[in-house]
This record gives sequence, structure tokens and C-alpha cells, in this order.
Amino acid sequence: MTMDEISNHRSVAVVGLGHVGLTTAVAFARAGLHVIGFDVDSERIDELGLGYDRMSDVNVSELDYPMLDFVSETAALIEADFYIIAVSTHVDAFGHPDLDDLLLASKLIGPTLRRGDIVVYVSTVYPGAIEEACIPALERSSQLSARRDFAVGYSPERADFGNKRRSLQSVQRVVAGQDQNTCNAIAAIFDIIVAAGIHKAPSIRVAETAKIIENAQR
Repeated sequence: MTMDEISNHRSVAVVGLGHVGLTTAVAFARAGLHVIGFDVDSERIDELGLGYDRMSDVNVSELDYPMLDFVSETAALIEADFYIIAVSTHVDAFGHPDLDDLLLASKLIGPTLRRGDIVVYVSTVYPGAIEEACIPALERSSQLSARRDFAVGYSPERADFGNKRRSLQSVQRVVAGQDQNTCNAIAAIFDIIVAAGIHKAPSIRVAETAKIIENAQR
């Protein structure tokens, strides 16, 4: 997939504009793709629209790219065909994984999914979470079927924010998809913004496991 083909056929929606989401949205806009940055926090959207990032993750000048739109209404996501889910994941008081934000994001984008779209999760999750929890949530909300109607992948964020040697661009990206074609498409998109290269994992579960191992090593 060439850059011209990607530019003509992919409009990227980044759902969740925290450290990971905003940095990712800006990187794709910098590369020339149309990006819809979505967050349920309307105050956050207003601030970004005015050129203010309370987290100081990006240069304020980069919030004004003409290809970058900030929205808090899900209806605007209908323009996208490549979704990146970048919401936070937590653990509850008992140390159990809390997927509430991921499931909410999946529910929110479901009504705007169309046949041929790709959804990529980048949040840290336990092995099996994407296929066992997130994909069913997408299917219920969209009334479509994964693999048949839309595709899903996983590409965990590996950057260390505040460390320029481990920025989004300088750390090799791990990508995985439900099938090889999806994996290849996701790799082609992320290759636009990651100078360190792409590693294609053999399955979503393997990519999830790799992220957990990396976090444990840290």
C-alpha cells in the first residue's frame, strides 16, 4: 500500500486523546493524513481546539494542522475508516483488569462502523481481551460481524513519554490483525509515522502477550 493509496482511502479516527492518543493523532496529521481526534471530555476538546494541551505532550503549533479535527460528537466519526482506540486501561481495587473504558469506546464507535473499516486497539490489555471482550462489544454495537464486515487489530503503544529516545517514532511498532491482510494494512498505516520499523506479530494474542511481558520487564 503506497502513501498515495493510503491518503486516498484512509481517514484516521483516534479515540481517546490522552498521552498516547493525542501524540498519535498529531503524528498522523503531520504525515498528511486526515485525522479525527475524538474524546468524550468536551472540555479537553475545547482546549485542544484553542491550541492548549494541558499534558504538554505536543508543540502547540501542531494542534493547528489543517488535516486534524478535534471532536466530542460520535457522529463526526462516520468520516473515518481506520479507528485507533487509545483509551486508558486500569485495574480495580482488587487488582483485576478494568476494561470499562475500552468497552465504552467500542460501544461508541459501533454505530459509525461500515463495511471495510479497520479498528486497532493500542491500550495495554491481558492476552485474549481484544477477541473475547472488545470484538463482541463492537459487533453488538455495530450490528456487523468482525472478519466478514470489518477487521480488528492490535498494536500496543511502546513509547516512553518524556523520553526522547523512546518516542512514538523511534521505537519499533508491534502490529497484529485477525488475518494477514489486516495485519499488512495496519503495518502500512503505522509505517508512515514509525521510523524504527514494524514487527508483524503472528496473532493478536501474541501481540497482547508481548506487551504484558514488556511491561513486566520495565
